[in-house]
Amino acid sequence: MAGRYQGFGSRQYTGQRKTQSTYTGPTRAAINRSDKKGWVDLHTPYDKNFVQELKDRIQPSHRQWNPGQGVWHVNELFLDVAVELTRKFFNEVTTDLLQEEPKAVGNMFVPVLQALAGLPNDGMDKVYKTLAMALHPDVGGSNELMTKLNQAYQEIRK
Repeated sequence: MAGRYQGFGSRQYTGQRKTQSTYTGPTRAAINRSDKKGWVDLHTPYDKNFVQELKDRIQPSHRQWNPGQGVWHVNELFLDVAVELTRKFFNEVTTDLLQEEPKAVGNMFVPVLQALAGLPNDGMDKVYKTLAMALHPDVGGSNELMTKLNQAYQEIRK
């Protein structure tokens, strides 16, 4: 009589488990405006380490998982963290956040940075660096906006 586990098609049961292959799926991610005002959407393939670090660094009240869409909603306050994490875990990150160029008369960054002048130096520097990373020409920003940001920052730091 044949063994209990024989007869599964043409393969014989050997008692050994198959080894799982390493995930080699897409390594692209996208950060887009959300339908919810004040939030951005993170479209990423599943990565256990990415999810864990996202949960560690962004409070539950500022992040939401939408299983129907397979999207993380992140509060815009944590945009710099979201960008940093997606760049850390995924090879290619695309965004639609810089497609609309703000319209302003004069230097729009001066009042923003003046409002933040009461922050400790470290806090103001973080805001400046976040804006600079988002507006830099190498990531789709314009030279004009970057120049205005730098001028405003130098004016406030005097």
